[in-house]
Amino acid sequence: MRVKPSVSLDWFLILPLVLIDAGLLLFTPMRLTWGPEAVIFFAALALGGIGLFYGNIRRIPRLAHMGHTGCLVILFTNVAALFNYLAYAVVPLPLWDQRFDALDRALGLNWLGLYNWVAARPWLYTASNVIYGLLGAELVILLLLLEGLDQHQRAVELRSGFFISAIATIIIGVSMPAIGPFAFYHLPVAGLTAYVAQLNALHNGTMRVIDLANAQGLITFPSFHATLAVLCAYAARTIRYLAWPALVLNILIICTAPVIGGHYFTDILAGLVLAAAVIAPLRYAHTRLERAAAPGYSLAGGAGQ
Repeated sequence: MRVKPSVSLDWFLILPLVLIDAGLLLFTPMRLTWGPEAVIFFAALALGGIGLFYGNIRRIPRLAHMGHTGCLVILFTNVAALFNYLAYAVVPLPLWDQRFDALDRALGLNWLGLYNWVAARPWLYTASNVIYGLLGAELVILLLLLEGLDQHQRAVELRSGFFISAIATIIIGVSMPAIGPFAFYHLPVAGLTAYVAQLNALHNGTMRVIDLANAQGLITFPSFHATLAVLCAYAARTIRYLAWPALVLNILIICTAPVIGGHYFTDILAGLVLAAAVIAPLRYAHTRLERAAAPGYSLAGGAGQ
């Protein structure tokens, strides 16, 4: 029996982004450095080939799903990052930093105080940097681990959650852009932070060439780190011996996001709300699929008699 990967939703998300990116590149002054794109394309092609080989020739479902997942994640991450840059360049709306800072203060939260407290403790600042940087690797490991443990539908749930929340984050972030507290508070670290320079260049029109080999996370509100950390913790809940460590790790990742990621507390709260909004429908869809796969279940009448 051939492996039939569940990719319909994924392609429904990827292909429109490809068309939007192509249109924006064609009808705007923005240009793309194609060297990194070739590397990304061939990496995705290789993983897609692995998925097809183990899905149709050797027929090892777990390896087939790993290949398909790797291919889709690489393609989506690339086209979504390009869409993020193009959208910021085409729609340079006024910055919302004053509003987000005011919301933090209204909630009684002192971002600058927290930053100074952490920065005054080099060991804590270094540890926070390490923890904050673990999220991308965690996502990849979780996707591969879920497939390897034959929890394919859980992996699809995480993958789809990643895709949907990333698109939502970009749309919201472009509509309500912010340079972040590093620059807002005129901290020296702002001059060393790549995304600050790139976001300024996109807003003032001096950046016309996009090099995705040097792509940065441009979104401040909502915090995608917070959203993805919740999604990863939720996905790891079914992995024995890993659920609780993953929960602790992702709580720590969220806690490091204000100081290391340059996020207002308002960004973090919005990221948590977005994660909940994404998980609810995904969980409903997953439950429906589990019931449909159960013996004696009929779509017309539910469980058979």
